[in-house]
Amino acid sequence: MFGLAMGTTWSPTITVYMILRFIGSFCFQGYFGCVYIINMETLSGKAKVIYGIGNNFAWSLGYSTIPIMAYLLPDWRDLQIAISVPLALNVLFAFLFPESPRWLLTKGHLEKSEKVINKIVKFNGRTEPGQNFLEPIEEKETESGWRIFIEIFKSSYLRRASIILFYLFLANSITYLGLSLSYGTLIPDGSLYLNILISGLTEFPAYGLAVLVVFYAGRRWPMVGSYFLGGTFLLLMLATLDNEAASIALSAIGKFGITAAFGMLQMYSMELFPTGARNAGLGAATFISRIGSVVSPIVGNALGQINRIIPIIIFGASALLGAFLALLLPETRGKNLPNTIEEGEKMCREDKSAFNDCRKRKSSESDLNSTASS
Repeated sequence: MFGLAMGTTWSPTITVYMILRFIGSFCFQGYFGCVYIINMETLSGKAKVIYGIGNNFAWSLGYSTIPIMAYLLPDWRDLQIAISVPLALNVLFAFLFPESPRWLLTKGHLEKSEKVINKIVKFNGRTEPGQNFLEPIEEKETESGWRIFIEIFKSSYLRRASIILFYLFLANSITYLGLSLSYGTLIPDGSLYLNILISGLTEFPAYGLAVLVVFYAGRRWPMVGSYFLGGTFLLLMLATLDNEAASIALSAIGKFGITAAFGMLQMYSMELFPTGARNAGLGAATFISRIGSVVSPIVGNALGQINRIIPIIIFGASALLGAFLALLLPETRGKNLPNTIEEGEKMCREDKSAFNDCRKRKSSESDLNSTASS
């Protein structure tokens, strides 16, 4: 990634620049997904929540730093060099990360998994569990990647949860990027650098509040509330089209909710997908979210030129639909990450979500009718 990023600095044409940017983005998504999953599979308890959502503070820091760097380095080549240099540290980090003990376990490498766990326990100053404390997983569950990811869609509960997660990623990407692009006019007649800086700084309290809420209220209801907050305040903009200050305030609150939802969504997906399919699951969700990134400027700009209320309705309705769909997801607070499809299916099936409650109620009514008729 460092080489590709630096290479764009000396791109002779816009075509070469775009190709290098495309390849660099492709590599970054794979790198970020692997690092995020390894940490999520290694951490537990409050540490998992803090990292799972708190890693987005780094994104917000970069978001807020870019306009400052762009202001100080007006030449795009100088700016490209400045933002590429930190990527050189990724080479060092690659040697510091251990392999995920959960992944090693699902692949049948018990000794390697125990070695990683003992190293972590020793680093934390705890008593090492020793050897032979892990139990092997059934052979059919040692597969991983896209093969086991496809198997998820043969499981009714996991299939439903996966489809809902994909939509939540899509809706979040469309709404988040659409609002972010519009922040160039946050302060009318103001500096573009200042507008983007303010937009980035507003994300810090959103992620901070998300961490606190998830600690005490679980995953599902904070997710529902965040999407509902974002969608509701965006639709309220329809009543303030003639009041620019009110529209900006409502848009900021809407983006606050969508931003918080994104922080929760990443962690939530890691707690729903089984270990063997976790990387493929996050990759598929990220791919779908990028479709939203492509569609968002079209909705915000092209459709917005036709009628200003069209993007507002699309962004707000997408978020509100996400809030209602999130009600159907299982609560994962206090539950172990599923290693197998069976564990993931059991977690979804036994949860008291709105969907499961309705399904169980219909099943009970069917049983009563069958008993009465007999």
